[in-house]
Amino acid sequence: MDKITILEFPEKTLLIRRETASVLNVSLANFDASISKKLKRIEIGRRVYFARDSIEKFLGECTNTRREDENKKDEQ
Repeated sequence: MDKITILEFPEKTLLIRRETASVLNVSLANFDASISKKLKRIEIGRRVYFARDSIEKFLGECTNTRREDENKKDEQ
């Protein structure tokens, strides 16, 4: 599996939802509806953060799944 590295916000280990949506290049509505449930959440008080390594892992899984689907199409 290829290692995905997030370049945005290099000084942060935890990102708020707006930053996470920005990194993933999706709207906040799309992020809240489908993506946020797939990421590791860290709650501190009422604040919710997403771990950088969880986001990178999610991106790596999406990339590998897409490659596997393309390989299956090529074989047919």
